[in-house]
Amino acid sequence: MNTPNFGRSVVCLIALALAVAACGSDATTTTRAAESIPAAEEEKEESTNAAEGGHDHDLAHSEMIDVASDAAPAVSIEASPDAKSGVNVRVEVTNLTIAPESVSTAHVDGEGHMHLIVDGEKVQRFYNEWIHVDNLSAGEHTIEVELNANTHAPYATGGERISASQVVVVGEAAAHDHDTVDAANTVDGGEASVALTRVPVAKAGDGNNFAVSLSHFDLAPEKVGGEHVANEGHLHLFIDGVKQGRIYGTWFHVPELGDGEHTVEVELSANNHATYVRDGEPVRATVVVSNDSAAGTGDESVASDTVAPVLVEATYNDGTVMVMSAGSLTDRVEVGVGDMVRLVVTSDTADHVHVHGYDIFADLVEGEASTIDFVAAIPGIVEIELEDSGLLLFELSAS
Repeated sequence: MNTPNFGRSVVCLIALALAVAACGSDATTTTRAAESIPAAEEEKEESTNAAEGGHDHDLAHSEMIDVASDAAPAVSIEASPDAKSGVNVRVEVTNLTIAPESVSTAHVDGEGHMHLIVDGEKVQRFYNEWIHVDNLSAGEHTIEVELNANTHAPYATGGERISASQVVVVGEAAAHDHDTVDAANTVDGGEASVALTRVPVAKAGDGNNFAVSLSHFDLAPEKVGGEHVANEGHLHLFIDGVKQGRIYGTWFHVPELGDGEHTVEVELSANNHATYVRDGEPVRATVVVSNDSAAGTGDESVASDTVAPVLVEATYNDGTVMVMSAGSLTDRVEVGVGDMVRLVVTSDTADHVHVHGYDIFADLVEGEASTIDFVAAIPGIVEIELEDSGLLLFELSAS
């Protein structure tokens, strides 16, 4: 899946035995996948967007972007009931770069995001390989994921939307997540930390994207509900102190929240849903959104209101390293603490990119670009190298 990579990420939840009825994935059927923002908020977003100059969902969907079949993106999904609540969905996308930072901007071939559709109704947009769908009644539900362009128009081939769908059966015990924050249900946070950055969406009234950067913590959605493993788990999302649900990836969207200040927080949660704590406090990152501005703090990190990431392009070809940033060749990139960094690496040999200090890794396929987005939350200098060959690409200096 061609998504921004903040580390070795995937997600999971508590597992009890539940009845599952699943239809096979269909790479040519529309698919929409959602994080746990309530459906009512997404409906509010759609009506608000139309009134305030945001995108009109119905209008966007009336103008499909038809792609030749030999170049068309494809999607498949695997959805299964979660033992605690709702459904966990894993999405596989090919021939499409998921570009959350480009949402609500002009169409670019091969770029876009995903929409989650539940029982024929759009729930929300999302950007990650895994998503948790909550607020489902007991019984049969159709989960669908649709591929959409930056403009929100659906991708299509031969006049048919490109999506995937699956039917699942949710049991009574897993209909809703009634979690409360239990101070006794905690695990040692160790060195794990999280930073949160608000990335305003280009179009007014279209809410905000948020980017998560993790250090000494791996997202493991496939292990949700399993045994605790140190420095592993998923995220819980809170808005104005109220838990909204789980986050399994490093980007998420929040619809418009109305006038005044609103607090958006993410919290580190273990595979077994215990809260990571340090010095008795949850390991969290917070951004305060007020109208069109935001200021934030994170646990042992700084969250910033970064609109455009610092782009660093590194290539390794025939034994030579070239690093470009701000239009110049360099071996050290200077950024501010809290800046969003977008690292694009291309190599003529297979390898792994390693961002030291953040424990962020990304696979490198020969001749293909690999993208890593993260918040420069650690002051000082860290090295970015090709892990397998031990070759230094460049140094990142945050101050």
